[in-house]
Amino acid sequence: MVGSGLNFKLVTAFKNLDRTFLFVLDNAEQAAYHLNDLEQLLTKNEVLFFPASYRQAYDIEATDNANVLLRSEVLKSREYRQLL
Repeated sequence: MVGSGLNFKLVTAFKNLDRTFLFVLDNAEQAAYHLNDLEQLLTKNEVLFFPASYRQAYDIEATDNANVLLRSEVLKSREYRQLL
């Protein structure tokens, strides 16, 4: 698949299967690209973004406070709690 074609297929599968999907991507740039597409194709409540807490891997001193806030919002969301 090239470009956003993969995201269109994933959204179709998500809607037809009525299941939860988890995407783990290599880096923040790829995640932002796919997140943007998914947010345009699905509702805001259907897409949750759970970024890394740290700016650099294995450096617990370099936390990214904005990402920590995003992670806590996902964990507090009603949709996430329904998955557990």
